[in-house]
Amino acid sequence: RLEEAAAICDEVGSPGLALMADFFHMHTEEADPPAAIRQAGDWLKHVHLADSNRMSPGTGHTDFVTWFRALADVRFQGYMALECGFGADRQAELARAVRFLRGAIGTARS
Repeated sequence: RLEEAAAICDEVGSPGLALMADFFHMHTEEADPPAAIRQAGDWLKHVHLADSNRMSPGTGHTDFVTWFRALADVRFQGYMALECGFGADRQAELARAVRFLRGAIGTARS
């Protein structure tokens, strides 16, 4: 879990350590994913994006706006990568996922 990894990073205290948040795993393993993101804070440098069904963002139950608000709260400046499945029309689904993510990030920042 992300908060356990953040506690290890706090204990070690090395600037060479960083954390990656995986939205798919956080959906099933974290009691409060936005709180876990906030606790990870400065240690968080990378995010893997997938929805609760392991498919592209916007096709499952993950509340991306709330999670992106948590990333904004910790002033996340790292990278995000899609780590998800796509349907048969990958190009169309990728375009839809990008539109969805841009909208969710925009809403989270407003």
